[in-house]
Amino acid sequence: MKKILIVDDEQDIVESLKFVLESNDYTCYCAYNGEDGLRLAKEIVPDLMILDVMMPKINGYKISRLLKFDSKYKNIPILMVTARSQEEDKLIGEETGADEYITNPGGNIQTVMVERKGADVQGAVIINSGLNRTTINAETVLEDGTYANMVEGSEDIFLVKDGIIYGSVDARSVAVLSDKQEGT
Repeated sequence: MKKILIVDDEQDIVESLKFVLESNDYTCYCAYNGEDGLRLAKEIVPDLMILDVMMPKINGYKISRLLKFDSKYKNIPILMVTARSQEEDKLIGEETGADEYITNPGGNIQTVMVERKGADVQGAVIINSGLNRTTINAETVLEDGTYANMVEGSEDIFLVKDGIIYGSVDARSVAVLSDKQEGT
């Protein structure tokens, strides 16, 4: 089972993400300040770390730098989710080694989409921690075509057309999209 470490000083955000991820068969570990987050990351070596920037004791930038520049922990994927949305903030996130930097103005993580597109892989993970099914209509880097939600038991289909992804995600659930379907 995949281990995910959530580090954020906002307990509501941590608990919402934890609920969604655990209900989709991920094992979650939580820390509510940077110091505990860094200690836990080194202790459990998670498969993914969801990290806030502005936290007490140690900020997310410093945690990312300490992990990414240590050969034992440099391969931990870090998803930095923060209200800090200035270009300078994103640049600092990249410089400190965050794999993804997602801005979240207002601190309300309800729906988050993380994408990857490279020579050998493309896909997206969409997390809806809200209480209602949510419609997705957002810019994307994915190629035009249809994509199935790879989460077991899901029959959700997403359409990408002209750089926009369309679809919907159930309340408190995760959608994992990878290769586009044949013939699309």
